[in-house]
Amino acid sequence: MSTVVQPLSTTAQREHFEALAREAEQAMATSLPWYRVKMALLAGLGYVVIFGTLAVLLLIGALCVWAVLSGYLWVLLVKAKLLLAVPVIGFILMRALWVRIDAPTGRRVTKQDCPLLFEQIADLCRRMKAPRIHRVLIVNDANVSIAQIPRLGIFGWHRNYLVVGLPVLFMLSPEQVRAVLAHEIGHLSGNHSRFGGWIYRVRLSWFRIVAAFQHADSWASGLLARFFYWYAPYFSASSFALARANEYEADAAAASLTSPQAVGSALVAISTVPLFDAERYWEPFFKRADRESQVPRTPWSAYASYAAQRRIDQSDARALVTQSLKRETNYADTHPSVADRLNALHIGAELASTSQPLAAEAWLAPILPSLLTEFDHQWVQTHEDMWAQRFSQAQTLKATLTELEHKAPSSLSQDERWNVIAMKEHLDPTYDPLPAYRQYHADYPQDRAADLAIGRLLLSKEDRAGLQYLTRAAEEFRLVGAACQFVGSYAMRIGDKSLAEEWTRRAEGHYDAQVATYRERATLSAADTLTATRVPPKQLADLQDQLRKVEQVHHAWICEKATAVSTEPCYVLAVELEGFTGPSEQQDLMRILTSQVRYPGETFVILATGDGKAMAEKVKGIGMQVI
Repeated sequence: MSTVVQPLSTTAQREHFEALAREAEQAMATSLPWYRVKMALLAGLGYVVIFGTLAVLLLIGALCVWAVLSGYLWVLLVKAKLLLAVPVIGFILMRALWVRIDAPTGRRVTKQDCPLLFEQIADLCRRMKAPRIHRVLIVNDANVSIAQIPRLGIFGWHRNYLVVGLPVLFMLSPEQVRAVLAHEIGHLSGNHSRFGGWIYRVRLSWFRIVAAFQHADSWASGLLARFFYWYAPYFSASSFALARANEYEADAAAASLTSPQAVGSALVAISTVPLFDAERYWEPFFKRADRESQVPRTPWSAYASYAAQRRIDQSDARALVTQSLKRETNYADTHPSVADRLNALHIGAELASTSQPLAAEAWLAPILPSLLTEFDHQWVQTHEDMWAQRFSQAQTLKATLTELEHKAPSSLSQDERWNVIAMKEHLDPTYDPLPAYRQYHADYPQDRAADLAIGRLLLSKEDRAGLQYLTRAAEEFRLVGAACQFVGSYAMRIGDKSLAEEWTRRAEGHYDAQVATYRERATLSAADTLTATRVPPKQLADLQDQLRKVEQVHHAWICEKATAVSTEPCYVLAVELEGFTGPSEQQDLMRILTSQVRYPGETFVILATGDGKAMAEKVKGIGMQVI
């Protein structure tokens, strides 16, 4: 009797990873030498598979050459019909090994562009005995990172990329940025734990290889991909302790080259200032799309001016730092929490006022105006359509709101009442929607969207009473994801680990349900269970009108496909044709039925002919006749 092995749930996968990571931490604490040996052997396993495949490829090549030079072997290969099979297998293996790993993208800068930045990088590489940086990229993220991209795919020969976020250069002093660069270069350093740094880089390489295999399309690539799908997460969990230790070592190395205060203040700033900038600059900036039709042409240049004048008062600074320190170290990231990293440096948490000039002004001065212009241009290209769409939507909302507000409140339908509150909340930043949502909820207590809105607003005010509303909202499948997101953010803000775990599990279960829903709604087979359905009268009449206008549609029946996850109905429509239709006509008809007809929900369409005849008979026997 065969047993179907069910895939692990997302929660089970996470817990398995965390258990392996904890075992790795214990093994490292118990016997560091033995743990290093185990990691070296495990890292070597990946290389054994890669170079073992390469060895087979070389053996096949040698066999082909031998076959040509040896007449007897040539005859054997011809008789065994292997003459073509041998090079074909070799080609397939070569394709499996030759995967492309994409390099990071950004605005490349050179030593001629910003000599002071490159002097700092060269000095740090020399003092830390790190390999040279081949490319320096400026990006619009508030982050700094090192990436080693192999020129030869999985065979290595790495090119080192240093990716520097422009916002980081506009929030830190030169000394603080030097500390951040030292931390990143420390991951490549020949000083301190060379073995730990190697493991840190290898674990990232395996994940890049897995990502590259996702685009492979041969069966041999699929075999290697299956191995790495198992191996990369296992190696990542088993080496987690070393990777985290490497983060502490990189901090210590950076502190020795700058100062613990420079490293600590940079950590605090990077974890807090982007939140401040989002609230004070970017959110008001994007809000302008509701009232300005023309997209701003200089967002980054304006940000540079804003950053030069940025002042964070003591109360805001304390709130930001307190929030940052509440985040705890976990197994989702090898980076320890800010609090733990500051403790390791033996310094306190303080959001220091940045001395002038900012690193961007000091190190990018020769190209800063042109760089900002480039970023402005790229931003406009990316956001121009979105801006115009948001402006148009805002004008529509304003017109609709004006029209609804002229109606007597008692005459508004349920949807209209909801829309008035939601539109006022979106359009008017001074409007407090909570009382209106509460009144709406009192009148329509079964509307879970109102529970979601009230719960969201209460948690934004740090009122724990919002949890009960979001718990009710999560009873409706389409609202689960949003409810989990709001509670998760709240739990992180207040440092409630048990609440965070509870809703993380709920979010993971919802994700699994979404995946299952997508899979079961992606196909229709004879094994599926069909059930009767009742299409709402208005939608049924609309569907009937549309189908009657399609030539050659004689009769149609509709039913539902039974799904494990009960969300919106998944319909099945069987169409009986009038007269004889050939294959090309049937294709044209299916194109019309699937692309030009509006259905009451997700709908499979089958023709009562050929392969679809048996399924159509099931639909006719169970479903309701549409026409």
